[in-house]
Amino acid sequence: MEVVAKKCPNCGAQVNLDCNVDVGKCIYCGSKIYVKREGESADTGAEFAQVNAPDMQGVPPQPTIINIPPPPPPPPAKKKSGVTGCFTAIGVIVVVMIVIGVIGALLADEFNIDYDDDPTPQVTRSNNNNNNNNDNNTTGDSDNSGDSDNSGDSGNESSRLNPFALGETGTFNGMESWVNKFTVELKVEEVVRGDKAWEIVKEGNQFNSEAGDGKEYMLVKFTVKAVESTDDSKININNSLFTFVSKDGTTYNDFVSVSGLPQSFSDIYEGGETTGYAYQKVDIGDEPVIVFLEYENNNVWFSTSD
Repeated sequence: MEVVAKKCPNCGAQVNLDCNVDVGKCIYCGSKIYVKREGESADTGAEFAQVNAPDMQGVPPQPTIINIPPPPPPPPAKKKSGVTGCFTAIGVIVVVMIVIGVIGALLADEFNIDYDDDPTPQVTRSNNNNNNNNDNNTTGDSDNSGDSDNSGDSGNESSRLNPFALGETGTFNGMESWVNKFTVELKVEEVVRGDKAWEIVKEGNQFNSEAGDGKEYMLVKFTVKAVESTDDSKININNSLFTFVSKDGTTYNDFVSVSGLPQSFSDIYEGGETTGYAYQKVDIGDEPVIVFLEYENNNVWFSTSD
């Protein structure tokens, strides 16, 4: 086959064409190229190419474009099994049941609840009034026997209106308590108030504050003896266990901090004894009473006046 070299009039590429055909094709841009024959104008092929070919002057040969289909969408996420949620719910129920069991055991121990065949719990918590009646009946039946133990038990009771007098010993029995599981004996040894009390406070520490207008310091010296405690645990005696209540029944709730007093309470074990001051700023001339562990059912009350 005889070929002839032609220059594409559109993209300028050199193309070899068969000289036996009238029109060739540019293998780069696709333009038609006339093969010049004898007697034809040299521009005929160029004009035809410029008219029929797309405008790709100066455009380099284009690469072949392959259409790649997009990747398929990801499969839908699997739903979580309900087993996990089920186990979580079971765990919560178990924890709640354990908490209820612990609280029930504590209540049963505190109130002496006995569960028999009858599903209704039988509360056998002791009643002080019933004990008093029994004591009185026993005393009445044994007037000639000289037995005075029961009357001694009833004499250990106290209240705001019937506190222990100065020098009398009151007993706090907290062995059945939730918190204060100990038994102690308390006695008021001395009551100091007014100017004398302020002198003691001021000598204890120069930074102790004055009582203020209409107020005076009251220092009440207690002797506390440890009778019993659970597992022989240490008993912490401090001023916060004593509450001052005014003669008209108002609690002194002011926070008072006094340091350097000549006698301060200390921790004691069974058989130990400590002496210290319970103190408060009270109204001038008031005759308050003091209660040991006011929030306990079997708290103990003491008078501060003769």
